[in-house]
Amino acid sequence: MRYMPGTNMFEIDSALSFVKKYKDDYGTECSMYAFEEMMVDFAMFQKYITTIVILLHHRYHCNKETLNLVKKVVEELEKCPEVAFSSYSQVYRELKD
Repeated sequence: MRYMPGTNMFEIDSALSFVKKYKDDYGTECSMYAFEEMMVDFAMFQKYITTIVILLHHRYHCNKETLNLVKKVVEELEKCPEVAFSSYSQVYRELKD
């Protein structure tokens, strides 16, 4: 977590995003990472980062296919004993100390 100098704002990095690439300048369309790619990235980040935030872009998770991808990733992560689900506010409370 990094604080922005001269402000009351901070940044918590989001290590994993379902969005692979935006297809236009307005961000209205995108391609998604495959489940396998998400899991490979998670395993890599897990070696170096203690808190991994998974970024959801609500406008892109609006159909059965993308919602199923989110569900599959969450279900797989639930199997990992070292994974705990949280909220940004809880992550903030843990990192600020």
